[in-house]
Amino acid sequence: MIEKKIRELDKAYKAYNENNINLAIKYYELAARKKSIAAIAELVYIFSQRENFDEMQLNFWVRKMVDAASYNSEAQLNLSDFYFQGVLGCIDNEKGMLFLLESASNGNAEAQYQAASLYCSGLQGVEISISNASYWLRRAYRNRHPAAFYELACFYKNKNKDTKKGLALLKKSAEMGFDQARDALNMIAIK
Repeated sequence: MIEKKIRELDKAYKAYNENNINLAIKYYELAARKKSIAAIAELVYIFSQRENFDEMQLNFWVRKMVDAASYNSEAQLNLSDFYFQGVLGCIDNEKGMLFLLESASNGNAEAQYQAASLYCSGLQGVEISISNASYWLRRAYRNRHPAAFYELACFYKNKNKDTKKGLALLKKSAEMGFDQARDALNMIAIK
C-alpha cells in the first residue's frame, strides 16, 4: 500500500507541475484516503489558494490533518506550517509554535531543527533562547538531521576552533545530502 501511495503522490506532483490541478487533486485525494499526510497537506494548500475554492473541501481536509495530528508528528509539523504561513486564513504564531514543539517532542527531526532555528533567530515572534535552541539542535542532531550536522560543524569550526571535529561533521552532513555542506567542503578544497 505504501508503494501505491508513493506512485499516486508522484502522479499528483507531476500533474500539479504540469498545471493540471484537477488531475493533481484526484491523485492527492487517492493518496490522502490511504492516510498520506503529505497528500492531505497538499490538498489543504491547493484548496486554500484557489480563487473559487470549495470551503467544504478545505474544511474536510483540514479536519483530516487535525485528526492525524493527534497521533502523527508529520501532521503536527504541517499544522505548524499552516499557522505560521496563514494558510488557514490568518497567521497564528502561537498555535504554530505549539504544533511545532509537539511535533519536535514526538521525535520529528525536521520540527526539532525548525524549533532550534526559531529559538536562535527569534522569527515568528519566538523569544530568543540559546538554551532552547541548543537543546533542539542537539535533538535534531541525534535524529540525524543533515542541517543540524552542518550547524554543529560551523559551531565547532568557527566558535570552538576545533577544525577536525567541524570538518568531520561537515563531511557527514554532505554525505547525508545537505547541499550547503557540500558547497562548504568544495570551498575548503579550493583553498
